[in-house]
Amino acid sequence: GGAAQAACGQLHLWIAPGPVPLGGTKNAVKACHAALCAISEAYTVAGDDPAAVASLQLVETMRTVALRDQSRMGAEASDLQSRIEIEQAAHEAQRERAILAEESAVKDSARASTARRAEHAEQQRADDAEVRCEVLQREVTRLQSEWAFASESVSEAEAERKNADRATLEVGRCVDVAVTASEARVAAAEAAAAAANERT
Repeated sequence: GGAAQAACGQLHLWIAPGPVPLGGTKNAVKACHAALCAISEAYTVAGDDPAAVASLQLVETMRTVALRDQSRMGAEASDLQSRIEIEQAAHEAQRERAILAEESAVKDSARASTARRAEHAEQQRADDAEVRCEVLQREVTRLQSEWAFASESVSEAEAERKNADRATLEVGRCVDVAVTASEARVAAAEAAAAAANERT
């Protein structure tokens, strides 16, 4: 009948070679069902009409093809879903790696900042040590100058001590000479007195 032929024509559009549009298999099965209903009704009316039987066989064949395509598309959809899940897992892993890399970069930045602060502190300590060394060097220079001055003073004091010793010796000799002269004068006086006594 006309309804069966129209349904079969619609079914041909859905199972034609090439990419099957989204929802195509479902629509093809609906078309098969509508065609079967129409042909069954026509077969009931026409009895053993060869054309109706041939149409029924054609629709059965097309229904088998549609079911096969539905199974194939189900497998393709399952495979696509698996690939999507794999891609999602890979994307998630990549995102986690990016997060870890960012965290590592933050830690590296913190370590670098700590290292810079430590380097700055070390440089500051080195500068302070250099300043202390300069202060100590000036103190050493001052002490060396004082030591040299003290050495000169010691040398002068030693020379003065030697001069004093020589003067002491000279004084001692002078005293000895004076004593000797005094003794000589006493002896001379005694001799003169003795001579005077003898004359009287």
